[in-house]
Amino acid sequence: MTNGMVIIGAGECGGRAALALRDLGYDGPVTLIGDEPHLPYERPPLSKEAMASDAPEIKAIASDEILSERSIRHIHSVQAMAIDCAAHVVHLSDGSVLPYDKLLLATGSTPRKLPMPGLGARCVYLRTFNDALAIRAHLSAGNRIAIVGGGFIGLELAAAARRLGAT
Repeated sequence: MTNGMVIIGAGECGGRAALALRDLGYDGPVTLIGDEPHLPYERPPLSKEAMASDAPEIKAIASDEILSERSIRHIHSVQAMAIDCAAHVVHLSDGSVLPYDKLLLATGSTPRKLPMPGLGARCVYLRTFNDALAIRAHLSAGNRIAIVGGGFIGLELAAAARRLGAT
């Protein structure tokens, strides 16, 4: 029996990789591991659609039903704590050990934290759907906000903030 493919990172890349394996005819076990409680979802809408909507929703890549139909096991709300390459196992935060034949790391990136003490809850970073909800809570009329970063995501956040009345 084969242990199959384990994908660490159940974000957009990991979710699409799992689906692509099936599209390309891979018939071995596929396990997708993610630390969020959500299905794999698209992250680009977090900076615009999630900010502008009165009821932000996740734009999932696939439903539980589709993952099940495609025989993709989705383990959520756990972190990969260690990889033992010699033993071909991943140690998870819930204490379980997951064997693999092939391993794909699709963990994405982490925002660089500002090196400024005392910011606390006033400083929010955008990486996850829950981060988007936390930011959205600050975007109301009369609230003054600062966005650090003038790239695509920062500009979309600024536009959403203005549309919602924040300055």
